[in-house]
Amino acid sequence: MSRIMNTKRPPNPPRRRVSKVPFHRENNRSSSAMLYLGLVLAGVGLLAYGFKELSITRKNENKPTPVTVKELMEGDFEDGKYLRLDDHLRIYPTACYLYYEEGFGSRKQTTDSEIASLYYPILPVSHPLSRHYEEVEKKYKSVENSPDEAFDQAPGFDGYLVLVKTDEFSRVYNIPSNLATANSVEGVLVRHTEWDRDEKELIMEAYPGINQSKILILEKGRKPSSPVVAYMVVTGGFLLLLLPIGLIWTNRRTRQNTVPLRRTSPVRPGIAGKGRRV
Repeated sequence: MSRIMNTKRPPNPPRRRVSKVPFHRENNRSSSAMLYLGLVLAGVGLLAYGFKELSITRKNENKPTPVTVKELMEGDFEDGKYLRLDDHLRIYPTACYLYYEEGFGSRKQTTDSEIASLYYPILPVSHPLSRHYEEVEKKYKSVENSPDEAFDQAPGFDGYLVLVKTDEFSRVYNIPSNLATANSVEGVLVRHTEWDRDEKELIMEAYPGINQSKILILEKGRKPSSPVVAYMVVTGGFLLLLLPIGLIWTNRRTRQNTVPLRRTSPVRPGIAGKGRRV
């Protein structure tokens, strides 16, 4: 005796295609890829910073090198030198700065805007241009309020333009509006090859008549890192680069050692499958 179940095929049977990779595994792989990329980028960043600090550390001693502003304007000093400049005139009215945007997508600047970095020129106190600035400020009470013709007879400027980079002024309204003299300033010298994009665009816009190769930035308050710290940063960068390799190797070993589980449905007697003759 045999029993035949309905085996008629529908005229247009549906076609199904199932991905060989489960959905949750695809998500896991995507998350892992983002994690590996983040670790690699962090490692590269640490390496770049660490090697840069090592280079600065090797060029300097524990104490800054004493230099006059006049020597810095006339000489050719190496990038990354830790210097201490003598008395000078700070020309705040011609300063430029980078500031943070107040709100999302807003580019409006106010006097309360937060400053990221301020760059102001300095000159030797005895420089002819310094004396001219002081005369203009004395006559017009402010360099900013002086007419353009006040600088028609200004002395010429030769040599390097020295800018001091500082973050000591937190808001726009904190920036001094007058000239100021100072006895000294310490920092690390940075040439145009080490500027970031925002710095370069700002300085070229603020001082368009001076070639960028003739502009020096002294990062006020910056000191060379100790060799131990610099080597630790470099080591951390290498470890972050090696970490994704170790994670990938571990995941592959785990998948290779995993035994797939099989699950079979129990056969119930007396029930035949579709289209099967019994």
